[in-house]
Amino acid sequence: LPIKYNSLLRETNYGIMEGKTGSIINSNPKLRAICDAVNAGNNDAHFENGESRRMVADRFLQFLTSLNDINKNILIITHGGILRGYLKIYGKIDFRNL
Repeated sequence: LPIKYNSLLRETNYGIMEGKTGSIINSNPKLRAICDAVNAGNNDAHFENGESRRMVADRFLQFLTSLNDINKNILIITHGGILRGYLKIYGKIDFRNL
């Protein structure tokens, strides 16, 4: 079967923290506060120039609504963080307790 790539399925963009290590976050109170907000369930918190959990979930929802082969079986492969964020926001599932 042909493989179709779609940029809406890419993993979360962490902006200024892309490719950085956790030690940078832990040494900067402002960055640590953003992580703490995300871990506390704030779906809108994000690093500068990055995406929040809600932004990523909305991007995945945009992909899902763009599908026009709804009467066929479709295999969707994406990053697990996208799926968890989507299910947390639109499926009302809290993955912190799983």
